[in-house]
Amino acid sequence: MDKQLDLLITLHDVDLMIQEVEQAADEVASLGFKAPSADDLKATRDAVVSQLEPSIVARYDQLVSRGGRPVVLVSHGTCHGCFTALPTGRAAANSANAELLSCENCGRYLYWLR
Repeated sequence: MDKQLDLLITLHDVDLMIQEVEQAADEVASLGFKAPSADDLKATRDAVVSQLEPSIVARYDQLVSRGGRPVVLVSHGTCHGCFTALPTGRAAANSANAELLSCENCGRYLYWLR
């Protein structure tokens, strides 16, 4: 698997965990309990971002700001971000996640399950 793609998937997972912890913190605090902290997750996020190329991080952040998921699965040749069928050759060529690709329609980063 492409190292940058692996880091992007990790970054996306960490961002989702941070979001969940922050939402849970609000709910727990409203009940009068001590809220969990996302500091460790934010430090992990910073470590992952430091390993990614700046242009990839900038595009990732742009996709996040547009809403939705910035890194999506491809299955049966279909992008799960916009549900558009990818060209057959392109879908077959990267089924091993050998390089970092994005959807020609929605621009999201793509990955295939092995």
